[in-house]
Amino acid sequence: NGGTFTTGTGEVSFNGASAQTIGGTVATTFNGLKINNATGVSLNQDVTVNGTLALQSGDLNTGASILDLASGATVTSSGGDVVGSVRRNHAFGTGSNYAFNNPNTLLNFSSISTSGTPSVTINLTKSAPPPSEIAKAVSRVYSISSSNITSFTANLQLRYKDEELQTGMVEANLRAWRKQGRPLRWTLQPS
Repeated sequence: NGGTFTTGTGEVSFNGASAQTIGGTVATTFNGLKINNATGVSLNQDVTVNGTLALQSGDLNTGASILDLASGATVTSSGGDVVGSVRRNHAFGTGSNYAFNNPNTLLNFSSISTSGTPSVTINLTKSAPPPSEIAKAVSRVYSISSSNITSFTANLQLRYKDEELQTGMVEANLRAWRKQGRPLRWTLQPS
């Protein structure tokens, strides 16, 4: 967006069979944004979605940019993800599901205390941790950060795809691990 783009009430759809880029010289705000490109769409600037982010086909790759979802924004998907950083920078209510990188990556606060406008960013990387850190892992890592949240209790739901399971992995045996501490190390999380 090197010119002027005025956000309306409609949807902008990226359709195609070859890679596409949302670029320009300034951040762009969309009411609705649809990704319908199996090859994927990349961001070269920050983007905000106020309405619906529809991941119909292919992934939206943020690279070094950030996808901001407004407080009322929703996410739908037929299989695609936002690979990279998705941020929600607004007040969070309790008992509501807030979608991030796809409609199944959800954060639901049962309590939250803040000091200013809270912000949560979830970054999705579609690769497994190195085998030297974890012998077998799903090919998907989520990094979660927040600001202006002083205390909270929440449920977090994360998604993976069957093709991201390594040979011999049994879904019933999967467990969440968290990289934390000094020095950083992976620790098994309670189920």
